[in-house]
Amino acid sequence: MNIRLFNKNDFETIKIWWNKANEIPPTLEMLPEESTFILELNDEPQICITVYLTNTNYLAYLEALVRNPELKNHQYYTKLLIQHVENFVKEKNYKILICLSDKDKLKARYMELGYINTLNNLSSFAKEL
Repeated sequence: MNIRLFNKNDFETIKIWWNKANEIPPTLEMLPEESTFILELNDEPQICITVYLTNTNYLAYLEALVRNPELKNHQYYTKLLIQHVENFVKEKNYKILICLSDKDKLKARYMELGYINTLNNLSSFAKEL
């Protein structure tokens, strides 16, 4: 197992995973290479996650978790990747890492890792500029 930074060559692979999950994939421009991570097994990408670092050095945002749908034992590897990201954020002296999910299994995984539920019935809004 290896965890490394994302590079543009990974994009087509993770885009396939998003499509297989019936989700809208982020664009390549939305995945910062300095804070998007890939977990590999046998030199093959298996899970991807992005952490967006704010300019406050206090709050970071975890997003865009996606995995190879054929990955066995994905819960275990997802936890390892999230813990890696937590350490990355701590090393940069951030104090809070937030994440949002509408998926019950992912909500449970975050709670297992010590995250607390802060919002219920959340709606998300965006505007393309």
